[in-house]
Amino acid sequence: MLRVVQNGFPKAREAEDFYAACEMGLRETLRGIRVYLDSYEDEKLVN
Repeated sequence: MLRVVQNGFPKAREAEDFYAACEMGLRETLRGIRVYLDSYEDEKLVN
């Protein structure tokens, strides 16, 4: 399980652009984590 917490968003009109940029960055980061974990798919994962 992975939990991601974001805080500190601006309270003005630019908040929408800021949030959109954070969302795009998070998607790319999670995609990278998935690619990394998929490369170890055949190995036993230990908690």
